[in-house]
Amino acid sequence: MTTSPPALQQMVKLFTRGCVAVQRPHASLYFWNSYNEKVKAMLSIGLMSGTSMDGIDAALLETDGTAGSIKELGHLSLPYHPTFKRLLKAAEFAVRKFGGDEAVANACYQQTLQDYCRQE
Repeated sequence: MTTSPPALQQMVKLFTRGCVAVQRPHASLYFWNSYNEKVKAMLSIGLMSGTSMDGIDAALLETDGTAGSIKELGHLSLPYHPTFKRLLKAAEFAVRKFGGDEAVANACYQQTLQDYCRQE
């Protein structure tokens, strides 16, 4: 895991519990953009889980919303708990088994989870 601001680590921990909270304890930041306009900086967090389903990656950025004013403040990767990873892969297995029909996959999830665990 890379070193990053505690705020980013807290946001990722909150996200993995099912919610996202962003707090800025300091005063608003302002700077001048390339058009010589005073703009307010924004904090943005990006979260992604790739196709390997091994964890979640997060990045914290500060920007005014234009491509030329992005400043990376921190990033980290957090692995999924093995039980959660198994459930996530079983859900994907269920959706594929029923040709993308999420309603059927959901209705048959218990049996499909057992099938997935037997084949694993």
